[in-house]
Amino acid sequence: MTTRTLLKRLEWTEMRKDGAYLYGSKIDFYDDYVVFDNERLASGKPIVSFVSRTNYQGNRFSPQLPLLEPGKSYELVADLETSPANRYYLELDFFNRQNEGISSQVLRVGQHQFTCPDDTFTYQITVRSAGCHRLQFRNLALYQEQEEVVEREQIASYQKEDLPEELDIIRGLIGLE
Repeated sequence: MTTRTLLKRLEWTEMRKDGAYLYGSKIDFYDDYVVFDNERLASGKPIVSFVSRTNYQGNRFSPQLPLLEPGKSYELVADLETSPANRYYLELDFFNRQNEGISSQVLRVGQHQFTCPDDTFTYQITVRSAGCHRLQFRNLALYQEQEEVVEREQIASYQKEDLPEELDIIRGLIGLE
């Protein structure tokens, strides 16, 4: 049985350099969501990005993403709406210690699970247009999937020669004759 634990709820809370597609865009921030409008947004263009590593001195913002464990399974759930409907995809880019891209995964609408590749040091999540011109963004929720380990009670087992005298009466029932 698989359970999932919420690692982080990603919210779009501010404008920052390289964080959103600004050219010709109108971006309105409300209490619990953001509306992004751009009538001329081409397919494949990034709308908003979240990163797990930053240069605070140069950019003045902290990483938004939690660290992931290589080889572990995760689920990314998007709470957003587009116009036209379902015209977005999520792109996950993974990098090694030298900031070289080691893997890129595309999660289409309805796909949420991914596995963090080995040698991952940092990663980035990008919401990209797939033909939308309006996006209402509430949040992205990142969950870690864990296999539940069912612990079984330790059952005492005896060999024929180890059976205590008190259990001689049931020797035939447990098949030790």
